[in-house]
Amino acid sequence: MRAPHAVCTHAKCIVNGNNTEKSWDCPCHGARFDTDGAVLTGPARENLKKVKVNSLKEK
Repeated sequence: MRAPHAVCTHAKCIVNGNNTEKSWDCPCHGARFDTDGAVLTGPARENLKKVKVNSLKEK
């Protein structure tokens, strides 16, 4: 599975999950991304990078 990377593409700050708005929000300059990492509002102009996530299996 691929998930959005938690680093804003504008200022390289760590984005925070916003469960109410269903978005990833950057605390530095207010950029917002949807749950897949696409830019909703700037100043970011590039989507969040995607990273591979391995699921954890119970043993």
